[in-house]
This record gives sequence, structure tokens and C-alpha cells, in this order.
Amino acid sequence: MKSLNNNFARVTCMSCPSHCEVKPNASLRVSFCQEYCFCTWPEASRYFSLGIMEGLLKQQYHYLYLGCVFVDFSISYLRFFTDKKWLDYLYETKLKIVLVCDRHLRPLANYWYKHHKDIFLIIYQQDNLKSAGDKLKKRFIYQRDAFFHGLSLSTLEFDVLGALIAGEDCNHLARGRHLDIRAVYAAKRRAEKKMGADINTPCIISPTQIGRYIMKGWLFLVIAIVGEVIATSALKSSEGFTKLAPSAVVIIGYGIAFYFLSLVLKSIPVGVAYAVWSGLGVVIITAIAWLLHGQKLDAWGFVGMGFIIAAFLLARSPSWKSLRRPTPW
Repeated sequence: MKSLNNNFARVTCMSCPSHCEVKPNASLRVSFCQEYCFCTWPEASRYFSLGIMEGLLKQQYHYLYLGCVFVDFSISYLRFFTDKKWLDYLYETKLKIVLVCDRHLRPLANYWYKHHKDIFLIIYQQDNLKSAGDKLKKRFIYQRDAFFHGLSLSTLEFDVLGALIAGEDCNHLARGRHLDIRAVYAAKRRAEKKMGADINTPCIISPTQIGRYIMKGWLFLVIAIVGEVIATSALKSSEGFTKLAPSAVVIIGYGIAFYFLSLVLKSIPVGVAYAVWSGLGVVIITAIAWLLHGQKLDAWGFVGMGFIIAAFLLARSPSWKSLRRPTPW
């Protein structure tokens, strides 16, 4: 875990305001503290930490008899969870390891829980705060197998997932493990079916990369708008597709526009993308028609353009961005 930056290597206790460091450099105060130590990992998941503290620990603190580290076992950090290093690293804290998984990583969480006794408990996506708290209390009494639910990845499916996330292709994976290529593809399909997602695109592992993914979507949207504007501007000059050059510009322009619009929809909601694409296209086309063809607007036309621009600014606001998190698949 030495390659991790501070946000991922650090494990700090949140049982009191001191926030003593547990890993990588254990604070001396931790050795003499009389309180149970509760942590979250990765530390970069600030909202996750807040949710664990406010929603779970403050309600169940008096029923917990050992310290725990709660792991944000979500798709954002998938790259960490295809290698055993994260588990070995957290095991060194001597705290009970509790996985809080999302719906996609449930089979992977079950795999780790099934094969490694170091994992204390899994809290699933469908568990509400009350049931999660009850599970945590009961786990100190009941056997761990009573808390295992749902499908689990097989060893081959886990190996295929880890290799693909690491950048290997299926052919290389089959040769390296002396497997039939059909067995590798079958394992990949089974893993995808269990996780409910397509394992093709490298996974996003940090908020910074999520931001870059979203920005790439907006860049593709700009390219789509430019292609549509150029094609629409050339449409009048094509005179019903009777002139070759303008007609070719129209076909190529619309082809570029729709291709990049399809890429945009991977990271931006359909309604927002189409509203911005069509709205800004109307504004720019109106400006070009004014400059090239002398088609001027009246006062109400300017009012309409103002509403379109206002709608674009609203679509770029954080409330719209939060409608859909970009899928890393």
C-alpha cells in the first residue's frame, strides 16, 4: 500500500475529536486510549464517514464491544478491491473490518467475506440504518455465516475481473492461466451478470477522475453542438441536397453531432444533454442566420433567446449534475 497517497493510506480514529492516526504511523495516544477505536476507509470518502458516524455509530455506540473499521466498498474504489493488499493493510489495524457495499460490488464483497475470515461483517445496500445497526450488534453474538446473503463471485470470475481491471485482455489472460478463451469469456459474462454491469471501461477510483469524466462529457457535447451547427448552417446552401459540397457538409456534420452525442449520454443525463444540445444549437444558428442571411430578431425573439441561455445555465448547475453519477462501466 506504499503507492497510495495520503488520502488512501491514512486511517484515523473518529471516536473523539482528537482523530488520532492509526495507520500508517500509529499515534502514541492510541496505545493508551481507553475508548474503542472506530475508523472509516478510504479517508477520502468524507460523506461516507459522516454517514457512518451520524447514522450508525451515534445510535449503536453503547452496543459495540470492539473497534471497527468501516470500508466504503463502492464502485469508485473497485481497483483496490481486486487485490488482497487492502485487506492485509486494514488487518494490521487489529480492528474488525466491516464492508459497506453498493449493489454492484455485492458479489465481490461476498467473495471476500467467503474466503477471508478477517472480514467481520457486510452491510448491504438494501440495509437501512436500523437493520444495519441490528446486524452490527448481533454479529458479536452470532456466527458470521448467518450474515452472508446473495451471489458471490467464483475464484475464476474474481481472477478474470482483477485481470481486466488491471488492463489485461481476455486473450492474454487465457494464455497466462492456460485456459480456453471461451472459459474466460464465460467467466467474464457471469461476473457481469452478477454485478449488473459491463466490465469494459477502466473504473473511476477518485472524485478527481469522476470530475474529469464529467468534463469529458461536456467537451463531447460542445463538439456535438458544433457539428450540428455547421450541418444546419450548410443545409440552406445545399438547396434540397442538389449541391454536392454543402450536402456532404450536412451529412458529415450531423454524423459527427450524433456520434458525439451518444458518447455524452454515458456521463450526462439524457434530458440535460438534449436540452443543452438543442438550446445552444438554436441560439448559435440564430446568430449565424442573422450574420449570413440577414434574418434579424425582434424583441420577443431576444426574450426567447434569453430564456434558452438561462435554461443552459440551470442545466450546468450542481443540482442538475447530481441527477446521475457517471457510470465507470
